[in-house]
Formats: sequence, structure tokens, C-alpha cells
Amino acid sequence: MERPALALVTREERDDLRAFIRDSWRADHAFVTSPEMLDWQHLSADGERYSFVAARIGGRIEGILGFIPQHHFDPQIAELSQIFPCFWKTTESPSVAGLGMLLVNWMRQALKPRFIGAIGLTLAVEPIYRAMNYALGALDHHLLFDPARRDYRIAVGVPDALPTPAESGLLLVPLDEAALMALPASVDRCFAGIVPTKSRLHLARRYLRHPFYRYRLYGVAEGGDIRGFLVFRLAEAAGSSVLRLVDLVGPDRLLAAPLPGLLRESGAEYVDFYSHGVDPAALAAAGFLDRHATPGLIAPHYFEPYRQANQEIAYSYKQFGEPQGRVRLVRGDSDQDRPNLLP
Repeated sequence: MERPALALVTREERDDLRAFIRDSWRADHAFVTSPEMLDWQHLSADGERYSFVAARIGGRIEGILGFIPQHHFDPQIAELSQIFPCFWKTTESPSVAGLGMLLVNWMRQALKPRFIGAIGLTLAVEPIYRAMNYALGALDHHLLFDPARRDYRIAVGVPDALPTPAESGLLLVPLDEAALMALPASVDRCFAGIVPTKSRLHLARRYLRHPFYRYRLYGVAEGGDIRGFLVFRLAEAAGSSVLRLVDLVGPDRLLAAPLPGLLRESGAEYVDFYSHGVDPAALAAAGFLDRHATPGLIAPHYFEPYRQANQEIAYSYKQFGEPQGRVRLVRGDSDQDRPNLLP
């Protein structure tokens, strides 16, 4: 039996990669319909290789493992070696048994990551991560409603009694890329101690320069100083919208920023926040409702295409060697906030 040849996909092999995704996954996948999306998320800075390892047997791709290095958006944090596997697929009947594990082992040995995180696991891969002693679970799901609003087209089962946010003294400061990069160096303290590691350049490239989505970046100010950042994206369906909180940088308590006012300004039904590792007390103080603890409440996850149903999002992670910090996961990590439908 011929042994599989494993290597990163080169620029010249892009069409082979897209054809494999088309034939083994979906013809309407965003990476198939939009080479631009594939390049933006996975093409290396030098334009030579993709962050996809492919297993070829007889020259034919039989399996792939796509991943996003955290330094993809900021080369300065490459030495931390943090990665998010996000696309793991083999053919229905690969020529070699255990091909999926061969891909994972190649990634571990070749890249030597100190942190591996995965969000949106399928049932098929959960046992593999469990066998490798990764932490596993489902993301928490919290929602912030405007108590004055009662007309809902997206949310179902919203309780009559809603939490009231505590006064915080925090302010939201809208930022574009120029304003973000012009902030004093002291602001960068807010990035310390949390895994995955982020930076101002990461925020700019990951969100403000996204080729398809339009994100809104806010600094959270206290006493005249920016203490951290919140990133939002408006998601629309059924003639309405929700405001998705996709990233939090800085202390968890920054969630107590005046989000109800932002919610009313946007016209959205609620703020939607999937996370892991966020202090429940900070969420409660900010007025967020725990969807898992609210029977009958429906807050859809899928908008492309839209499906009015709850969805659990499984995660897994592991730190190798000395821990780099506290793990906090949000929707904006990995590829959870990626367009699914592109022309």
C-alpha cells in the first residue's frame, strides 16, 4: 500500500484543494465559490502556501486539515505558536486507515504548536480530541435584550422579566483602523494573560479589513483610558437583525459597557454572545441572559442560510508546555464567524 504524502498546499495547488472541498464537502462552500475568501483566511503572507495540509496518495488528495495560525493576522506573535484547526475532511473511503490522525500528527510535529484550539467540532472528531486529552465542552451562549422592546422576529420565548445591567461608568468609543493604531502603547496591556493572543494589528486585519463582513470596533473607556475592545457584527434575517458580539479583549468586566444604548441604536433585537472562559458574574452584572438556563428561549446561530433554532457549538483546546495564559474563546476565534454563502 502506497504511503500518503503529507505537505502544505501550495499556491499552484489551490484549484486541487477547492475541487476536493467541492467534491468531498459542498459545491457551494465559500472556499469553492470565493477563492478570495480562501486566500484571505489561509494564504501565507508570502503568497506561497496555504494553511492546509493535504494527504495525497498516488497524486490524488484523500484528506485535508485546514488551520488558522493565530499569527496569520499579526506576524509579531508567531513565536507563541497558537493555531486553530478548522477544516478536517477525508474521502468517504480513504486508501489508508487512520488518515485523519496522520494529518493531526503531521500538524503537531511540523508546526510544534503551544496551543491548539478548535471550535465547531463535529460529532465525528470529538472522540479523537477526547482521546488526546484535550479540554472539551460547549460554548456558553448569552443574550442581552432591551427590556423596552417586545417585538421579536428572530428570538423566540423571550421572558417577560429581563435582567437590568448594573451601572459601570464605562464608555464605548467607536474606532476605525487609524484611530486604533494611534492609541498609546499603554493600551496593549489589555492583551496580556489571555489565550489566544491578540493585538491591535490582529484586530485590524481580522475584523476591519475583512473582505466581506463589516465589523464595528469599539474601545471600552474608563476614566479617560481605553481598557479593552469589543467587536460587533450585525446579522440580518426575517426582516430583523441581531448584534453579534464576536470578540472581547481586556477584562471580562468590560461587558458592562453601555450595550443597551448600542443595541437600540443598531435596531437589533438583542446582543448575541457565544463564549468560553468568561466570568459568569461579569455576564450577569452586564445584564446578559444565559440561554441554557432559560427554558423555551430560542436564539438562532445559523443565518447563512437562516434557521430559527438553537445550536450548540462544541470546542476543544490544549496548551502544550508552560501555559501561556487563561483560555477564553469567542465567536471571532477560529473560523466561526466566516461567511457560509458567497456568490
